Parts: sequence; structure tokens; C-alpha cells
Amino acid sequence: MHSSHIVNTMADSPAPSGGTEPAGDPEDRRRVTADIPPCHCVICDSETAAPHTLTAAENEAFADEDGPGDDDEDAVRALVPGWFGEAAAHVRRTGWTSIGIMPGTRTPGWAFSVGLWHSYRAPEVSLFGLLLPDMQQRVNRAGRLIRDNKPFGLDIEVDGILDAQPVVAKRVHPGWYPTLFGFAVGFYRGAVPPFVQLVWPDSHGLFPWQPGCGLRCRTVQPQLWLPPELHPDGPWQNPH
Repeated sequence: MHSSHIVNTMADSPAPSGGTEPAGDPEDRRRVTADIPPCHCVICDSETAAPHTLTAAENEAFADEDGPGDDDEDAVRALVPGWFGEAAAHVRRTGWTSIGIMPGTRTPGWAFSVGLWHSYRAPEVSLFGLLLPDMQQRVNRAGRLIRDNKPFGLDIEVDGILDAQPVVAKRVHPGWYPTLFGFAVGFYRGAVPPFVQLVWPDSHGLFPWQPGCGLRCRTVQPQLWLPPELHPDGPWQNPH
């Protein structure tokens, strides 16, 4: 994706308790047990972070399909403070941050979370095809549900994220990670956690996989539950 997309971050408000850390003891949240897989993000591997602006081209540079290899791991570590400092600060403060990708010439924008896996070992969430500020706010709503121990399942309708319509969380095929979630690939140093896509219905309540769903609903949202090679032809296979 060599494009003019702009990356924007949006932090959520701190937890209702008024503290500066997300709910739960940090050590408890990050402790690795047989039931809790490890986190390899930049926060877990680095205690320093300085803010820096990330361009889309730089974001893409971290999205190697195989993730960072042993030979370039030191180089990735060296860049951690500059590239991911602002996002790391948001995650430390509120549990996650919302990353927004501005619309391009062929595709609408999209938004996704970074930090839900680090803080709560929950899948990161993504949303496509709506106005960018609205998508970032809805990503934050999903994050608050997870923070407040109200997780949502896959392939069932979920209320409380959009204003008047449910969404359905669909598991994202990992083949999409480098193209659409390059910032997360870098933030998690190649060990990307699961992602889900929050899919919204058309004005008649029909989802893209249901017969009769409106054309706009089916085209502004990619079908990320499919492998990229099986996705219908269109701009999402090479968004710019």
C-alpha cells in the first residue's frame, strides 16, 4: 500500500475509576500463564517512548508478511521509541488506542485498535466504511466493553457499538494484516494477535453475506474473514 493515507491516533478516556492505568494490576494483566499467551508489543519490550508522527508509507514498512526476522530485530527495536511512542503512551494510560487511516483514492478509511491484546489479551478490533471519527469512536466503544468485562462473541449480533444497529464480529484472516494493519504488525513486533472486523448492516438490517444486502454496504466494507486470494475483485486487495 504505497499511498497518501494519513494515520491518526485517538486515545480513549481513562477508566471511570479516575486512575491513569486501565483496570487491573499491570503485572496481573501481563503475567504469562498456561492460559494467558505472551505479548510481544513495544511496551513489553521497551520502557522508553517518545512521540513521533507515523506516515502511511512508514507504517507499511513494518508490515513484512513474515514479520521482523532475527537479522533486523535490533533495527526494529531501535525504532520503537520514535515510531510507536504516542500509541504506547495512549495504551499505558487507557488500555488501548484507536488508529485511523484516512480515505484514499479508491477506498474509504478504516479504524482499528492497538493495545487490547496487551492490556486484556482480547482480539484487536477493526471497522470499515464509515466516517473516520465515528469509526474511531466506535472502536473505543468496543474497547470499553472489553475493559468492563463485557466481551462479545464471534458471528453473533452485538449491540452498543453503533448507535442504532448491531454489528457482527468476524475473525480477520491473518493474510490481511500486512496490508491493512501494518501499524499493529510493527507495534506487536511481528507477533500480531488476533483481529476481528466489526461488520455493520445496511439500512434494512442485512449484512454483506446475506442475500439482498445493499451495494454500498457490500463494497465499502472488505470481507476480511476470507483469505485475500479468495476476496472478490475490488479496491480492498490493493487499497490506496
